[in-house]
Amino acid sequence: MAVDSSGNVYVTGSSSGDCATVKYNSSGIQQWASRFNGTGNSTDYSNAIAVDAEGNVYIAGGSIGIGSNSDYVTIKYNSSGILQWAARYDGAAHSLDEAFSIDLDDSGNVYVTGGSITSTLTNDYVTIKYNSAGVLQWLKTYNGTGNNVDIASSVALDSSGNTYVTGTSRGNGTSDDNFATIKYSPSGLEMWVRTYNGPGDGFDQSRKIAVDKSGNSHITGRSFGDGTQYDYATIKYNTLGDSLWVKRFNGLENSSDYSTTLAIDKSGNTYVSGQSFGSISNYDYVTIKYDPSGTEQWARIFNGPGNSVDNSNAIAVDNLGNVYVTGSSFLSGSSYNYATVRYSNAGVEDWSRSYNGTANGSDESFAVVADANGNVYVTGGSAGSGQFKDFVTIKYSPGYQATIRIFVEGLYNSSLDKMLSDTAWIFIRNATYPYAIVDSSRSIIDSSGYATFDFANVINATNYFIVLKHRNSIETWSSNVNIFLSGLMSYDFSTDANKAYGNNLSLVDNSPVRFAMFSGDVNQDGTVDASDLSLVDNDAVNFVTGYVSTDLNGDNFVDATDFSLADNNAINFVGVIRP
Repeated sequence: MAVDSSGNVYVTGSSSGDCATVKYNSSGIQQWASRFNGTGNSTDYSNAIAVDAEGNVYIAGGSIGIGSNSDYVTIKYNSSGILQWAARYDGAAHSLDEAFSIDLDDSGNVYVTGGSITSTLTNDYVTIKYNSAGVLQWLKTYNGTGNNVDIASSVALDSSGNTYVTGTSRGNGTSDDNFATIKYSPSGLEMWVRTYNGPGDGFDQSRKIAVDKSGNSHITGRSFGDGTQYDYATIKYNTLGDSLWVKRFNGLENSSDYSTTLAIDKSGNTYVSGQSFGSISNYDYVTIKYDPSGTEQWARIFNGPGNSVDNSNAIAVDNLGNVYVTGSSFLSGSSYNYATVRYSNAGVEDWSRSYNGTANGSDESFAVVADANGNVYVTGGSAGSGQFKDFVTIKYSPGYQATIRIFVEGLYNSSLDKMLSDTAWIFIRNATYPYAIVDSSRSIIDSSGYATFDFANVINATNYFIVLKHRNSIETWSSNVNIFLSGLMSYDFSTDANKAYGNNLSLVDNSPVRFAMFSGDVNQDGTVDASDLSLVDNDAVNFVTGYVSTDLNGDNFVDATDFSLADNNAINFVGVIRP
């Protein structure tokens, strides 16, 4: 899955034997769906996706060819979903070749990696660079010291155009898989190769690589321990390939622990996630944060409500350092469901969300992306009404939501018990002096007075004041502090004057009882006074119309009705009341 800067979402996978790629806009409306049927008119499948700044979409996977088995296939669509080119790679053995990972540079070059069966019927890494037109620039293979099975799983680039590849390379024995990580220059020159053989001298399989802004490469996977079965193993190399640190994680039961995914934040912290065998609950998600020096900051376990197998498949970190993990979790009374968890930068679980498809069958998410606005996207496969799985993609708004009910005095119609919808702001403030602003959000109050506000910087179970602001109303504070629980908060200002600090609300209806923010603070200086009256009067004299702050009742005309409302509140010395 990929998300562009406009919030468009792109997902890819296999559908009825073809590569299928779908684009949704930021509202989840499908924009296009493109299918790719390879030259062999047989099975085609995509494993990875990337999107460039122009909205072109790139896919990497496998495709049955003519006279060959599976080939690498790399596909480019334009922003409208029209096929631009499809490049194939058929290895020397004309056998099983499959690309597993893709990345792009700022010049539109495309990099793919995976595994290819050679003429000696062993697997090698094959890493390919194409230009933006799909023309091969270079192709590099890696055959490990054991001349055996070598399969690359992940590719990443640094800001200088160097290419980093990691995967699994088998040594001389049949049970001697090692991590193998390679750095290539922009021209495809091999700069270094680094292998890692864990203390158990057994199966070590590297799954994911990422490169930080300093050019350090971070790798994670599973590694056989010395009497511990599989452990997480995470490695950081510098630009020269020197190992800066190696960190291992052995779970509570000294059993099998599999690290499957990795992400880096803008400060160079490393986050890994996978599954670890728990004492009672079978496999659980385990997510770990390391600082740039490799010191563990926290490790968190997620055990789903089914107390059964939970498999973590993907991780993402947003601009604030919040961490999102997704995969599958067995829920009581159903089969596997999507399970997505958010942790704060400090490792506090802010919320978890599950998705059980329409068939109440097996659902598993494989990818997660967090955008710059705090939205989170997950995608995977979900059992539908038929016999097969469907693509299901979900967008979650930022991790914290406050549902607020409030009316605006001038916009409320008592005969209808409705108000004209309008924009409002919420400021979340600390509960103690000087009541600093922690976060803010803008939303639209609907005709029934409800609005949902999204936040990214608040903390669960922490006391906050809620402060409401509207373009021509008096700033209104909640009478008491409130908290977010599991990422959610709700507060109703409309039921009683004492819901606002200092009872600072206007009674606008007796049946049903409705309280509202005072209208008339046109210049937003915290009081309704002569300066506001002057602004309303001036616009009324000049017959101003439209969506303007001096139109207090929202009828798109500034007139005597608006002046009367402001004048009444000025006479009563209406103003902000704060703690």
